[in-house]
Amino acid sequence: MIKSLLEIWYYYIFLILILMISEIFKIRTFSICKTLLFLLQNKSKYLKKIVFCFVFLILGVLPIPGRIIIIDSLLNTFENNKDKFGNLSYLVTHHYYLWSPLEPSVIISLATLDLRYVTFLEMMIIPLVLYFIFTLIYLIFFIDSKNFQITENIENVNQDIKSDLYDFSLIILSIFLAAIFNNPLYLCVIYLIVFLILLIKYKIPFTKVFTLIDIGFTLSFLLILILAVLIKNNIIINKQLILTYIEHYNYNILYIIPIIFILSFIFGSSSKYAAITAYATLVIGIKYFPLFYIIDYCAYLLSPLHKCTFFILFKYNKKFMYFILIFCIILSMIYSLYFYTFII
Repeated sequence: MIKSLLEIWYYYIFLILILMISEIFKIRTFSICKTLLFLLQNKSKYLKKIVFCFVFLILGVLPIPGRIIIIDSLLNTFENNKDKFGNLSYLVTHHYYLWSPLEPSVIISLATLDLRYVTFLEMMIIPLVLYFIFTLIYLIFFIDSKNFQITENIENVNQDIKSDLYDFSLIILSIFLAAIFNNPLYLCVIYLIVFLILLIKYKIPFTKVFTLIDIGFTLSFLLILILAVLIKNNIIINKQLILTYIEHYNYNILYIIPIIFILSFIFGSSSKYAAITAYATLVIGIKYFPLFYIIDYCAYLLSPLHKCTFFILFKYNKKFMYFILIFCIILSMIYSLYFYTFII
């Protein structure tokens, strides 16, 4: 119990560091966007699509709250079909829930289920592959390369490219190290070093970065983590009693799935759906974790309380809901078929 509470504080410090790094990237966003636009110039039709997909997926990884607004603003620099690009901006900013150690839902899953990060990735590899295939299909067949005509002047960007590529490399390296050293203490050390490097590099006052952190969000995350671990310990202690109750009323997995889906849909929060997934997994078994996670992930994407869904829905048009609904149905159905064919 003491070890679990200590790890909570490590994960909390880790989140604080991620938020401070995100503030530095928010300050640097304009330069990064110019670099990405520069990389899209003078490319052939097919190469431009590949580069476009790559740089926007990378930008979706950066620890920046409200990524979708930044991506959407960047997409508005193109002469484009705004409805289609709105869908694309959503796709390229929501893959990180399935793998990024910078995402609270992943942190809560690791902390509550005592998973190694590498194990989490192994469980998510099939959904990730399906996600990227869906994104590529949408980009290839629904986005015309002639829509990539840049409307803004991006001259004199050469001097920023090395600096921005350095920042990208630093983040990717930190994620790679997080996968190797799957320990909350090591995560704190890794991202403390990243934070200090960026702070010194850009000569940003520490107080400026620290004061921009959303204290309400960090405290709510801490509360969810503490509750998740406390409930986890209670479930472990009473697991046999819970299983006896489930067996007595003849419940099975088909009853659990709609319950957790509805709960995740109602809450519309990544940290809360991760906690719901973890509780169901603790009761039913770890092998069901990836299935529960994907079901709750889809519920979260569809939830009207999800800020990104709300943003795209009202900025573009209501057809967006059909798009995301089709995406969630395809992802959940194909993965469920895979899960029941090869896992169980």
